[in-house]
Amino acid sequence: MRRSEAFELPQRQSQFAIIFIVLRFIRRIIRQTWPIFLALALGRSNSTFDLIEFSIAGLGIIGMITSIVAYFKYYFHLTDSELVISHGILKKVKQNIPFERIQSVNFRQTFIHQFLKVTEVEIETAGSAQQETKIDAIEIPIAEQLRERILKKKAEISSKEDPEESSQSITEEDRKTILRLFPQQLYKVGLVQNHFRPIGLLLGLAGTMIGYSYTYDFDDEFFPKMIYNSAEDFMAEIASFQSLPTLIYVLMGLLVLIIASVLYSIIVTILRHYNLHFWRSGKKFQLVQGLLTRNEFAALDNKIQILNWGQNPFERLVGFYNIGFKQARSGDETRKQSQFGIPGCQQEHVDFVRDEWLGEDSGKFETYHKVSFHYFLRSAFYLSLLFGTISIVNFLFGKLIVAVIIAVIWLIQIGLLWANYKKKRYAINDRELYIGGGTVGFRHSIIPLYKVQNVSVVQNPYQWRRKLATLVVNTAGGRIRLPYIMENDAYSIMDRLNYHVENSKKPWM
Repeated sequence: MRRSEAFELPQRQSQFAIIFIVLRFIRRIIRQTWPIFLALALGRSNSTFDLIEFSIAGLGIIGMITSIVAYFKYYFHLTDSELVISHGILKKVKQNIPFERIQSVNFRQTFIHQFLKVTEVEIETAGSAQQETKIDAIEIPIAEQLRERILKKKAEISSKEDPEESSQSITEEDRKTILRLFPQQLYKVGLVQNHFRPIGLLLGLAGTMIGYSYTYDFDDEFFPKMIYNSAEDFMAEIASFQSLPTLIYVLMGLLVLIIASVLYSIIVTILRHYNLHFWRSGKKFQLVQGLLTRNEFAALDNKIQILNWGQNPFERLVGFYNIGFKQARSGDETRKQSQFGIPGCQQEHVDFVRDEWLGEDSGKFETYHKVSFHYFLRSAFYLSLLFGTISIVNFLFGKLIVAVIIAVIWLIQIGLLWANYKKKRYAINDRELYIGGGTVGFRHSIIPLYKVQNVSVVQNPYQWRRKLATLVVNTAGGRIRLPYIMENDAYSIMDRLNYHVENSKKPWM
């Protein structure tokens, strides 16, 4: 009998799993022992390097032996009601995972998996105190059969308990493709990503160097010799056009910086989202993407807690949105595992995802409310106090250029605070809570009221004297803060949300 047809019998992974077990062992050893090897390497003696070489060789042998033993000790099989996994070298571990607790079965392929034509299988369960269960390497056809068998058995069990759940068994024809991004489309997505972070960082470093009057001495073979003993001399040269080469170098540097930032964004976008496929399948959304590492994610309706969508200024020009899910996390599951985003979406994709998750009448609110002007005023006051003090001190010590640069940065920060204040708003109806915001771009979040776990109202002395408050809404996928709203409104919303928490019959997960 072929192995793919005998999931009821204990069977091993692909023999290539040994490679990934060895790599995991090496990563663990490096993470735990690198300070020791670094300290030994700094000793710079022949005996030390011999010790390092012998240690590496010994660890390599140990890693190979333990990996081979771990491979032969690892078995998995299916029963009528659960997935059973047995593993362990000195300590034998047996995991029994009931099918009804399995949320999704996802595949993950690094470039090594893709080269060997195998895949890692991730079994995501509900309410687990541990990370997802993983099978290191299985041949792709066998992995697909395994997933199909698990989901089919889960659907059979669910249909007996709740006939409506029988829809979980989804065929390829039942998939609704929402978005596909091919390489030629990813170039456009990469072009409109946020390029401000690397540019701002490097420009800030350059401004600091100029402001504090470092001396630049370029090699005559590459640049004319330029020595400036102060920032004022440097700016005077530029103002009098006596240092035209310097202006050219600065402009060329800025141009190179912008091009490098754009290229970096395009490359990262292609590597992360290569051949992106985002679709709807039954009661979950699924996403497959990646070039060097092919990742597969699933977001089940009952596990999604918050739906986010937004756009930066470049995306706004071409009508792109980023859609993101925040899901319920359990145990050691990281934030990266519990949320993921889809770039390059259009407004129709946002509407489709929202309506599929929340229903066709979702996202309709009669009135949108603004936060208090004090939200901007208080932040602007403390920011002005900080930057004003630093600017005055530099001016008094003769650092005029530094004072001017700090004043310009202060004006920019005030402008960003004002933009954030103008975009901050909220709305609530009988089903959902909406919060909008953003600074340079726009960001929107929507939470079904039955997903709320607890609510609190927070007041600092400034808010208390002005009858303002901050509303903190907690879900299993994270929290959302609604700052500087009227105290009465905050308590009214809290009472409304608490009522839904106590009386809603819908499960939050």
